Amino acid sequence: MNKVVCGIDLDKDYAHLSFSRMKGDDMVFFREAVFNRGMTGDFLLFFRDNIADLRALIDDNAIKHKFKVENIYIKLHPGVEKMTIAEDVVALSRTKKVSPADIAYAKKYLEDNAIDWDDFCIHHFPLNFGIEGKAYESMPVGFWTKRIRIRSLLVTVKDRLRLDMKDIFDNYDMPFGGFISTGVSDFSTSFTSAKGVMAVVNIGYDTTLLTIARNNILCAVESFDFGVRYLVDAIAREFSISEAIAREIFELYVAFGISTVGNKSVSVKDGDEYINISISRSSQIVEMMLKDILSRIAVRLSHEGEVAALSFLGRLNAKAGFYDFLKSFISYPVNMPRFTESFSSSLGCARYGSSRFLENISLPRQTLAQRLRTVCKDYF
Repeated sequence: MNKVVCGIDLDKDYAHLSFSRMKGDDMVFFREAVFNRGMTGDFLLFFRDNIADLRALIDDNAIKHKFKVENIYIKLHPGVEKMTIAEDVVALSRTKKVSPADIAYAKKYLEDNAIDWDDFCIHHFPLNFGIEGKAYESMPVGFWTKRIRIRSLLVTVKDRLRLDMKDIFDNYDMPFGGFISTGVSDFSTSFTSAKGVMAVVNIGYDTTLLTIARNNILCAVESFDFGVRYLVDAIAREFSISEAIAREIFELYVAFGISTVGNKSVSVKDGDEYINISISRSSQIVEMMLKDILSRIAVRLSHEGEVAALSFLGRLNAKAGFYDFLKSFISYPVNMPRFTESFSSSLGCARYGSSRFLENISLPRQTLAQRLRTVCKDYF
């Protein structure tokens, strides 16, 4: 029986659950399941109200696909986490060669002194280290020193929220693996490293999130008032139809590109009347609105300099012609998700929970010759 992890991405209309496992440094993706309820109010309240049904959905998938869930990670809802940049100098017991244990001690020391007593650190991203007056971007394992200066980006949540969520899962004998930051989940769905600037646009139900990472460090997570709901509302207004019918038009018929859509129309029943809806017009509305929001995002990205890759998440990814449409007017290289079966960031949530690949980075040990070269270079 396969042992897998589950990532949960909660949106306003659906919750998405990805099941996957790590195989070496790679991720084996099994499938994504959709829970047909979303968050209408409080983040924690959703899990209190729906934990029994979530447990049933997970168990059904485990039985059907013959796997056992070892850990469940939850993508935080935007605005729940707090990001803080902290810096401190950590004294070691003596002058010694820096080991991974010393780095772990320095990180924990910084967390204990930088965050509030009622906060809990879920991610610790070292920005740089200082050894003997010199700065290093990577963990300086193998260097000799008595003091380490560490500067880090800390992502925290209220510890009460973490403990309450753990209680909810414990009551149903479900293994809660912890929270994964919004931006980290989005980034980890598309990328495993950021050489230069990489960005992810996640188009949700009523919010679009832009995550920007530079050289494996999360730079920003910003929200825009745009999402599937806005597209559905625009279609409903255009044809004077109900939101339910407009959503059906969006989900079943909207696509991108004239060659894909054509001039088709469908007849739908709204109350006692049948109305002809132009699929091409509905698709044009979606394209125009999407171009507008992406133009705003492009302006924001222009402040970051050259962008190495731009990736997209959300249900629009499943639409025919979507990537050809993007490439027709976006100047940045567009990266298609590696796992096309998953369009939410539930996969990235599970993936990062399993590997923590942005936090577990260390320098290989230096040989004597390499250390001598470094000393000579600095001296001369």
